[in-house]
Amino acid sequence: MNIKLQPLNIGMLILAVTLSLLLIFALEQTSLSYQNMQDAMDKYLICQNSADSMQDGSDYLTLQVRNFAVSGDLESVNNYFNEAKVTRSRDKALEQMEEYFGETEAYKALENALKRSNELMTTEYLAMKLVSEAKGYDASALPEEINTVDLTPDQLALSPEEKIELARDEVFGAEYQKMKTEIEGDVTACLESMLGKMSVENSQYAERLSKAIHRQYVLVILLMVIVLIIVFLISILIIRPLRRSVSYIRDNQKIPETGAYEMQYLARTYNHIFEKTKTYQDQLSYEANHDALTGLLNRGAFDEIRGGIGDEDAALILIDLDFFKHLNDNYGHETGDKALKRLAKALKNAFRSEDYVCRVGGDEFAVIMVNADESIKELIASKIGRIAGSVKEERNGVPGFTLSVGISFTSDAEDGDQLFNNADKALYKVKNSGRDGFAFFGKDMKEEE
Repeated sequence: MNIKLQPLNIGMLILAVTLSLLLIFALEQTSLSYQNMQDAMDKYLICQNSADSMQDGSDYLTLQVRNFAVSGDLESVNNYFNEAKVTRSRDKALEQMEEYFGETEAYKALENALKRSNELMTTEYLAMKLVSEAKGYDASALPEEINTVDLTPDQLALSPEEKIELARDEVFGAEYQKMKTEIEGDVTACLESMLGKMSVENSQYAERLSKAIHRQYVLVILLMVIVLIIVFLISILIIRPLRRSVSYIRDNQKIPETGAYEMQYLARTYNHIFEKTKTYQDQLSYEANHDALTGLLNRGAFDEIRGGIGDEDAALILIDLDFFKHLNDNYGHETGDKALKRLAKALKNAFRSEDYVCRVGGDEFAVIMVNADESIKELIASKIGRIAGSVKEERNGVPGFTLSVGISFTSDAEDGDQLFNNADKALYKVKNSGRDGFAFFGKDMKEEE
């Protein structure tokens, strides 16, 4: 009988070893899939770091050239060229991207951002040349890039004040800002491309994980009789957490940090990237629709809301801060920013939560009141009066200022564009009448241009 049992024992041993080797192989596939997911997450972090460095470098150059255009301080010029030639944040960001993601769509988007930024430097050099000429700075104190800029005869003929004004127009103007927006778009495209690639890869790795888990499940059942304890531990610490993790990944949810150490580490790593990605997406969404200085809705959001106005009752209020340039020139841009924030807060407090309060330009604000018709003219006038009164007095070092306001209703407009034009006509009527007041759009304004 012993002779008969021996082949069975050998067979069981061979089966156990075979199943164990197969199980090891399945576990290896799971570990490989996990490592692939980890590598994908690490690559995304590298991409995000490169994108942030590109954006920060571009914004730093803009900040310094604008500071120089406003203050004429040569320290801003030194800071500008130190970043461009020594620190080289933008170039290093692209070099890092090329090392890991050369010739990918993400790399090409960031490469395009650098090209646009470098193109923008031509405008920045011209602005610095104009300011240097206006201030009469010695050429020996200026970098070669500025000295080699040739001004046109018309530009040379300008007075110092006109040269400075032209320089400011160059770096604060719509064309310059358009290029800045395109750079930001390239940086965003880089991140979105990498995020999309990572999502596809993670989906593939999740599918591989699922297949590996099913293979392990079959092997564990076969080994149950031989290694019951091992089957129990694997089932509790590895199989079940992995299956739950795949389900959470497919449902785009955080993974519970349970199971074996490896599973907890995977869950923590995945959850960290999940939270960071979600936060960044929320931030991108918020920044795309809000003004960075005041926190109000920006021009893009305003245009979208205005374009969606149909037959419903609504009122549009356009507000201009009077003589804002004078305030900036005499008290400085920091005080000007405080004045804008003060007005933004006053508008936010004065109107309902369902109304849309926007900053649509440098010193231009707008409010879209929903469910509003001409019957509330007195209420609107009262609100404007309180707002205007609250900002006329000096407070916390910010001088008082006045407002010009134009109001229109949808009852006088066919669409959002006409509603805006009507409010704009009312606004300019106030400005032409000496500012510091408000006006409702009326029939007498319909023929005005």
